[in-house]
Order: sequence, then C-alpha cells, then structure tokens
Amino acid sequence: DDEEDEALMEQASEDTEYLQKKKAQRLKNRTKKRNPRKPSLLEVEEELIKYERLHDEITLMPATVSFGWLKVDCSPLRSTLLSLAKNWRAVFLQYLQTRVVTKLTKFKDFIRDSEACFQVGDLHEYTQLVRVMTMLLEVTTRTEKYDKCFDPMKETIALLQRHDVAIPLDLINEVNAGMATWRDTKRQCYQLGESLMPVQQEQIHA
Repeated sequence: DDEEDEALMEQASEDTEYLQKKKAQRLKNRTKKRNPRKPSLLEVEEELIKYERLHDEITLMPATVSFGWLKVDCSPLRSTLLSLAKNWRAVFLQYLQTRVVTKLTKFKDFIRDSEACFQVGDLHEYTQLVRVMTMLLEVTTRTEKYDKCFDPMKETIALLQRHDVAIPLDLINEVNAGMATWRDTKRQCYQLGESLMPVQQEQIHA
C-alpha cells in the first residue's frame, strides 16, 4: 500500500509539473500575441522594395488582353492592383515616419521634464530632494535606451529619403541634435548627483 501511495504521489507530482509547464507555455504564447515583435528596418525596406517592384510590373500590364476572339479590358483590374500596391507602400512608409516622430516626441518630453526637475530649489527640503533623486534615477534607467536610439532614427530617415519621402528639415535637425542634448542631460545629471551627496548625508543623520 505504501509503495502504491508513493507511486500515486509521484505521478501526481509529475502531472502537476506537466500542467505548470503547459500553463507557463500558454502564458508565454499569449504574451507574444499581445506584444508582437516589431519589424526591423531591413525587413520594412524589403517590403517597400517588393511593393515598388510590383507597382512597376503592374504598370507594364497591357490595357487589354485577347483570348482568341474574346478581348478583355484589363484597365479596371490594373487600376485596382496599382492602388493596392501604392497603398501598401504608403502603409510601410507611414509606419516608419510615425516610429521616428513617436520616439523623438517621447525623448523631448522626457528632456523637458528632467530640465524642469533640475531647476533646483531648496534641496534641503525633503520633497524637493526626493523629486530630484527620482529624476536622476529615471535618467540612469533610460541611459542605455537613449544612447542607442539616435543612429536608428537617422537610418530610418535616410531610408525614407531613399524612397522619395520628403522629411521636414526641423525633424532632421532635432534628430541630429538629439545625441548632444542627451549628453548634456547626462552630464548635468552627474554633476547634480555629485552635489546631492552632502545633502543626502545631512538627511541620513538628521
């Protein structure tokens, strides 16, 4: 009986472990569906080239096709196919433009918030001290992200220009100046962090 009970318990344990693994896998799959991988710049450009070539091929289609005595007007079909190719190309171009603008807007908002926070008042006041230290932590947390974000934005703009998209000069200038702005923010953050050390010591021993 004891051996049978042990066998049943062992089987139950294995069943439980199996169910837990299945549940974890389902959760992982569900998460993937909710957060699909963003296409790389190369993948998007491949799609653009595909639809541009398709558009050129459709343009060369004859307006009419003869099947023996039957002549078929292909103009409506050709117009529809041209519109589809053009629209899909526009979708990918708009996606790239939106991606650049969204990233840049979030960066500018963060810089604005950090600059407002770093307009240091009385750091001996506890609430102000906590506010500044929180923003310093935010800058540190985002360092890797913003260190790497500007080159991809420049590459995206270059890709859009290769595909005859007019990019506003202001946008180009803001992206080009972004890295310098980020370096200034990190330097200011470091200097402010250094100046806060004595204040933190006062708060600890207060």
